[in-house]
Amino acid sequence: MKFPPNPRKASEGVFASFSIRSFRFQWFADVLSTWGFEMETLILSWYILVETDSPVLLAAVGALRFCGTLFCPFAGVIADRFSLRQVMVCLRVVLTLLALVIIVSDAMGVLGPAIIFFVAAGTGLLRPAEQVIRNALIAETVPEGMLANAVGYSRATTDSARVVGALAGAGLLVAIGIAWAYTVITVMYLATIALTFKVTNLPPYARSPATPVKDLVSGFKYVHNDRLIRLMMWLALLANVTAFPLTHGLLPVVARELYGLGEVGLASMLAVAAVGSLIGSLFVAGGLKTGRAETFMLIGMVGWHALVWIFVVLPPSTFAWMVLGVLGFASSAAMSTMAVSLLNHAKPAYRGRVMGVRMLAVYGLPVGLMLGGFLTEEFGVVTTLSWYGGIGLVLSVWAMIRWKALTEPRFVKQFD
Repeated sequence: MKFPPNPRKASEGVFASFSIRSFRFQWFADVLSTWGFEMETLILSWYILVETDSPVLLAAVGALRFCGTLFCPFAGVIADRFSLRQVMVCLRVVLTLLALVIIVSDAMGVLGPAIIFFVAAGTGLLRPAEQVIRNALIAETVPEGMLANAVGYSRATTDSARVVGALAGAGLLVAIGIAWAYTVITVMYLATIALTFKVTNLPPYARSPATPVKDLVSGFKYVHNDRLIRLMMWLALLANVTAFPLTHGLLPVVARELYGLGEVGLASMLAVAAVGSLIGSLFVAGGLKTGRAETFMLIGMVGWHALVWIFVVLPPSTFAWMVLGVLGFASSAAMSTMAVSLLNHAKPAYRGRVMGVRMLAVYGLPVGLMLGGFLTEEFGVVTTLSWYGGIGLVLSVWAMIRWKALTEPRFVKQFD
C-alpha cells in the first residue's frame, strides 16, 4: 500500500496517519505488544480459575494487571522530559523478561499461583506506563489534523488483540500448554522491541528547569484547574469502576455460570466484545473529525452502561451475544474519543502528564473488580453487574448534563 506523501492531504484520508513513517512502525509494534498481552491475560486468568476455583482470586489477577496505574503520573513526567522511544524500549524489554519467568518456572516444575500473581503484578506495574508513553508519542509524531485517525487506529490495536489474543491464547493453551504458548508470546515481544527501534527518537518537548516532583505537581494542578479535563478524568474513573469489570475480569464467571462454557467459549465471548470494539475504533479512525470527539465520548458512555445492564439481565441467547458486540462498540467509541479529546485539549507541554493522570483512573478497575468479586460471591454475577450498569448509566447521564453546562458560552466566558 502506498501512503500519501503530503501530510495536509493525508489528514483527509482514511489511512491518514499511516503516511507518517514513525507511526507505521509504532503501530505494528503496538499490535504485537497488545496481542501478546491479551494472550497472557486469558492464559493467566484461566489458569487461576481452574487451579483455585475462586472468583475472588480471579478478580485479584485482573486487578494486579493495573497496579501500576498509581505510578502513571510519574510516567507522564518522564514522557515530558525524556526520549520517548528509549523509555518504550526499556519497558518492553522488562515485559519480555517477565514472560520468560513463566517458561522457566514451568520447565523447572515450580509454576503455581504464586508465580502467576508475581508475573501479573510485574506486567501490571509496566503496562499502564507503556500506554502513557504510547499516547504521548502519537501526539508528538502525528499532526493535529490526523489525531483522531491515529488514536482510532491505536485503539484498534487493543481491540484486535482482544480478538486475536483471546482466540490464540485459548487455542495455544489447549494445544501446546502454557510454556510453549508463552514461547510464542516471547517471540512476539522480541519483534516488538525491534520495531520500536524504528520509531522516531524524539527529544523531550521542552526541557524543564524544575525538578521532576515540581513537574508532577504542576501536572496535577493543570488537570485540576481545567474543568473539562477534570470532568473527563471523572468519566474515565466511572467507566473503569462500573463498566470495564464485565469484559476485563468477570466475564469468565458469566461464561461458566450463565452460559456453561469452557475456555474456548470464554475466548469466543471475549472475541465478540472485541470485534465490536474494533469496529468502534475503526469508526473513530475512519470517519470522526477531531472536533466532534466530545459528543461521541458522552453518547458512548451512556450507551455502554445501558448495554452492560441489558446484557446481564438477558437470558443466554443469540441476541445477548449481539448485545455484547454492540457493548464493545460503545466502549471503544467512548474511550477512543476520550483520548482524542484529552490530547487535543491539553497544551503540548502537558500532554504526557495529562495522560499520566488519566491512567490513574484505570485504578478504578481493580477496585471495581475486587468489589465485583466479593459481591458476585454474595449476590451472584447477574445482580452485581446489573447494579454496576444501572449506577453507571445514571452517573453518565449526569455527566452529559454537566458537560453541556460547562461548554455554554456564558460559562466559558465567565471562567476564561
